[in-house]
Amino acid sequence: MLPILYKKIKALAQKTLLKTAWLFSFISPLLFTNLSWSQEVISTLSAYDNFSADRDWNLSYFNFSSSSADVTQNGIASWNLYQYLAWNYKLSSNQRLSLRMAFNTQTPGPYDNKGNFRSLTTKGSDFHIVYSQYNLAEFPYEWDLNGSFYLYLPTSDSSQEKNWVARTRAWLLLEKKLNRRTLLSVNLKPEYYFNSQKSFLRTSYSTSSEGRSTPRYFVNNNQKASIESDISLSYVLNSTFSPQFSLGFTQNWTENSDHIKNSTTYRDSASIELATWITINSQLRFLAGYSTEAILTNRPSQQEIIPFHPNQSQFFILTFWKIL
Repeated sequence: MLPILYKKIKALAQKTLLKTAWLFSFISPLLFTNLSWSQEVISTLSAYDNFSADRDWNLSYFNFSSSSADVTQNGIASWNLYQYLAWNYKLSSNQRLSLRMAFNTQTPGPYDNKGNFRSLTTKGSDFHIVYSQYNLAEFPYEWDLNGSFYLYLPTSDSSQEKNWVARTRAWLLLEKKLNRRTLLSVNLKPEYYFNSQKSFLRTSYSTSSEGRSTPRYFVNNNQKASIESDISLSYVLNSTFSPQFSLGFTQNWTENSDHIKNSTTYRDSASIELATWITINSQLRFLAGYSTEAILTNRPSQQEIIPFHPNQSQFFILTFWKIL
């Protein structure tokens, strides 16, 4: 019953919501100069959104769009869009349960500096359930801890290709208001995969500008775990713009499979992010910016650490939209 219901919802969402929401995420920046609203200054910066007092549920849309800086600087480039439609239910004044139907979209255009070209594609991503609590703990010096806990089901083709059973994730957010306009945030995001096998066969297709598609086959280790951590400083410039600076560190572990000789099962990286929150109203806001990441441990021998080098950087836009 659940697989049939999932397929029906997925088909309906692909035909209606995704087309309009994807277009909306790109044309809405044109409205920035015409819309503004008045609000409590510091409330725009938190990654957590509280519900209105008169509603127990809402419907929201999230979009993370990114493109390699190496390709974007040469003109039109393919963008990767991870997006979901979420049904959110308020369990109490500080607890929320969310059901999220996720999709991945790739826009037409070149995706590397070798001229490889992508056509427009949209595929289902993993359905997941999220429990959030906004006041897990309070600490001295006015530090507040919020948390979200995720359970992902392998509903996407990619996850089924890897034959993993489930994926769990947590997001712990520690925040301190330094003053009326400045917010300091510390994020910790551990993640763990429950795998039924250690490796999988991956098929990748390269499409030339003439439309020729060439398959390539790879054996990869399955992801086992990861930990993302970062510290961010945000400042409310006015009711619309809030610049943000972040430093991050990511650790990744993979399974150790006999099918891959001398494979690397651990890798870590450091990142720098320059961005700004763009608040339209209480229903709609964006985070737009530029980030660069450098692999530190087990880095490919030919890759140097060059901060802000285009082939190690990306442009991104996050969209947060409360539909209902």
